[in-house]
Amino acid sequence: MGEIKGGDCVACCGIHRVEKRNRGAVYGLQIEANRKIEDCENGRDFEKSDIDWDKTEQNIFLIKCDKWNREISNQIKKSGAKEKKNSIVLLDGVYTASPEFFKDKSQKEIEKYFNDCLTFHVEHYCKNDKSKIINAVIHYDEKTPHLHVSSVPIFEDEKGVHLSARDIMGGRDDYMKRQDLFFEEVSKNYNLERGDVEKSRSGKAKKHTQKREWQIANQEQELKDNTQKMQNIKNATEYQISLLNETNRRLEYQKTEYSKMQKKIEEAKRQIGYIQKLEMIKEVFADFCDYIKSIDLKFNIFDEYNYDRENYGMEKINIDKLLREENAKNQDIGGR
Repeated sequence: MGEIKGGDCVACCGIHRVEKRNRGAVYGLQIEANRKIEDCENGRDFEKSDIDWDKTEQNIFLIKCDKWNREISNQIKKSGAKEKKNSIVLLDGVYTASPEFFKDKSQKEIEKYFNDCLTFHVEHYCKNDKSKIINAVIHYDEKTPHLHVSSVPIFEDEKGVHLSARDIMGGRDDYMKRQDLFFEEVSKNYNLERGDVEKSRSGKAKKHTQKREWQIANQEQELKDNTQKMQNIKNATEYQISLLNETNRRLEYQKTEYSKMQKKIEEAKRQIGYIQKLEMIKEVFADFCDYIKSIDLKFNIFDEYNYDRENYGMEKINIDKLLREENAKNQDIGGR
């Protein structure tokens, strides 16, 4: 497996890299590893990445955590280890292979390779304790698929439990041994060559660089680390700005809703005023009706009184007439 270039065979290699991270880097690593389409929509840009956001939803989580700092703190507290100000709290691992390796592989084959990589990480960086893995995601949205693994470097020996990346990672010789182990346990099973070691054409390992070159390499690494820290700060700042913008947007929405509610309240007050006025009119009208009824009653009494008075007058006239007629008769009788 490989491609011919310039007369030499450039073989596909298994790639395995693990770096130490402190608290300042955790959040930036989290938002990049667990990225979502919304990050792109909100204008987030991960520097020096070749993310194809159309493929981000294809990323697969083997283990997922949405709050890395909290989970790290929980694991440290649960283990009884102590965290210092500048403690390394995370081992940041990346597992992949040469791009050519993935060209003729199905998704099932690719994921089997990365699951083997995860098993390797658990065994050699977590002492076979899978619970120390807080996040493991396969990124399919970059040029070359890769597995991003994050674990907490909790180490236990005869002295007790420690938060110690140094005891787990060891020195350069330990790193080279783990590269050998990765080749034996993972890469070789997929016909991949051993990565991370430069060899001369004679097959012998390349000699160590001179002291000055070693110093330059260290300075370059330090510059790279500082650049990464600055990028992490930038990412965290951008995230906080996006949160602030979202908060402002929600605040404006609430202001609009509050204004609408105020208008509804004023309208309700006006309606209540109308109702109260109608009630007052009803009361006045009721009083007016009672007054009309009382007047009708008085008129009825007055009519009865007039009727009785008229009848009394007629009776009195008739009686007077009868009296006069009776007196006339008496006078006639007396004259005779």
